[in-house]
Amino acid sequence: MGDLVYLGVDGGGSKTRAVVVAANGSLLGEGLAGSSNHHFCGIDAAAAALRAAVDEAMSPDMTIAGAAIGLSGVDVASDRRLWEPHLADLASSVTIMNDAELLLTALPEGWGIACVAGTGAIAVGRSAPGTTARASGWGHLIGDEGGGYDLGRRALRAAVRAADGRGAPTQLLAAVLHHWHLTDPEELIAALYYDIPPRIKPADSAPLVFAAADDGDAVALDLLDQAAAELADAICAVATRLGMAQSLPLALGGSLLLRQERLRESVIKRLAATFAEVSVVLVTDPAFSAALCMQRSSR
Repeated sequence: MGDLVYLGVDGGGSKTRAVVVAANGSLLGEGLAGSSNHHFCGIDAAAAALRAAVDEAMSPDMTIAGAAIGLSGVDVASDRRLWEPHLADLASSVTIMNDAELLLTALPEGWGIACVAGTGAIAVGRSAPGTTARASGWGHLIGDEGGGYDLGRRALRAAVRAADGRGAPTQLLAAVLHHWHLTDPEELIAALYYDIPPRIKPADSAPLVFAAADDGDAVALDLLDQAAAELADAICAVATRLGMAQSLPLALGGSLLLRQERLRESVIKRLAATFAEVSVVLVTDPAFSAALCMQRSSR
């Protein structure tokens, strides 16, 4: 048996990150691979990507004592059962969860609520007794409000409403056309619906909202306010279901909440109006937090 180590994996739709820490909590290795969302690429390709990230993080003299595996697309028990045969031999103790749940490992007491806002959005929580709940994260067609896809779609909608005269004037119209190298709003139809270049992806328009808001654009500011309200509502829904009424340990992650201070502070301000105490942890490396949590739990 080699040196005992602890593994954390953050598996997403675009990349998979693996981190290995020693028994004293020091970082020993890191690995990066492609998508490990089995809904996107199939379970065999997803498992291969996860193994590639783990192999890059490991060295031959290491033995994994415990692993925390967070995977996008693991939303129900059947998803975990699908993954179990591919991960059972990683370690004697393997915990499989949704990737958003990894953020809970960064909270001091191991319980509270985690909210992730990247392309999508979700809030998950765990109470002190161990009860769990989640809100949002229903995918871009019917949910994920406050995430990048939702925000970008709202930006495109605001732009065409302004073009029609149905909505308030906004610099988002010019920004959208410039960003996608279009000369006329009507060109958006082909680019969005008919897969004709530039093949617009709504989430890629989200940064335009933040830029316009920084310039004081009223429509962009309203869109960010809506996004903050949606994220705060998801967090409050989870808190209500878990019976958290006063103190709120909160872990935040995802590119929008980590990089966009205006949005993050707006969410926190809304929560501060509801909870007596909101303690916030920004989680920049969920895989590392998960690996440290496994290390701490072994002591």
